Amino acid sequence: MATLHENQIRFAGAGETEQEAFAPAIFPLSVGHRLVVASFGDQSSGVFESWAAKGDRGGVNYIQLDGQQSVLRVKAQLDRVRQPGDIVVASIHQGSNWGYAIDREFIPFAKSLIDIAKVDVLHCHSSHHFKGISVYKSKLIIWGCGDFLTDYEGIRNQSTDSQRARDAYE
Repeated sequence: MATLHENQIRFAGAGETEQEAFAPAIFPLSVGHRLVVASFGDQSSGVFESWAAKGDRGGVNYIQLDGQQSVLRVKAQLDRVRQPGDIVVASIHQGSNWGYAIDREFIPFAKSLIDIAKVDVLHCHSSHHFKGISVYKSKLIIWGCGDFLTDYEGIRNQSTDSQRARDAYE
């Protein structure tokens, strides 16, 4: 995070304090418009609650994708900065790394983020495979983005444990 700060690169979802971890990254667009990106990590993707930023302790913007309470928490974080004309992205590290199925239990939560938290784009990531996209009430849901920078599943000479995990999945 220090390197990002030093190079004036905006980021979201982690911070040296709870306030910084909760703060979305804001990018100016055309006059009167901004891109607001809030980022969260959930236990379903291997993010542990113990990693959560709390008070003056650094960590991640941890969220449990367990219903209305969490949707209202996302809404509150966004409402602190939201302005007319903003495009709001919720980026959530959510779900299993393996497989192509969309977690059916997550679908109502995703729709609530659009309905209640007024998210324009829901960007889900954790899966190492693309899972598909949907449009709900003219808002984009990317269910699983796959690997953005690298596809380490395709790297040859993996460790034995990684290979066993892949073999078990296949």
